[in-house]
Amino acid sequence: MTHNNFWLKKIEISVSEAEKRTGRNAMNMQETYTAYLIETRSVEHTDGQSVLTDSLWRRYSEFELLRSYLLVYYPHIVVPPLPEKRAEFVWHKLSADNMDPDFVERRRIGLENFLLRIASHPILCRDKIFYLFLTQEGNWKETVNETGFQLKEIY
Repeated sequence: MTHNNFWLKKIEISVSEAEKRTGRNAMNMQETYTAYLIETRSVEHTDGQSVLTDSLWRRYSEFELLRSYLLVYYPHIVVPPLPEKRAEFVWHKLSADNMDPDFVERRRIGLENFLLRIASHPILCRDKIFYLFLTQEGNWKETVNETGFQLKEIY
């Protein structure tokens, strides 16, 4: 059993909260977005000590970046889908409010399922970038971009 596989069987992953935030985008324009709290929790108790919990916030775009990376590096594996990015009324083809609480909750559940499916895959769960997605708050995007995955072709 590999170390990463061993690690994965000893943690729980959840996307426990969604929070509306306001910030500046790359063009220095104000934007409102939703951030999701990812919590990883140790399943085992060691010597009666409390369970270790780690948490960090991720935007939907970071989930998209993780999925894009996995699609490039694992072209022969079916990478789980992400939930929809925007709420849409299919019969009208109109975008709805992405801050709608029901939509945000459905997307939160979908993002959690996405992470759990990757975590349960025998190959994807061992990926270093996936591990860093769950554990490294600062500079995660830079680490992914340094892999050069955008330059590789998808066959």
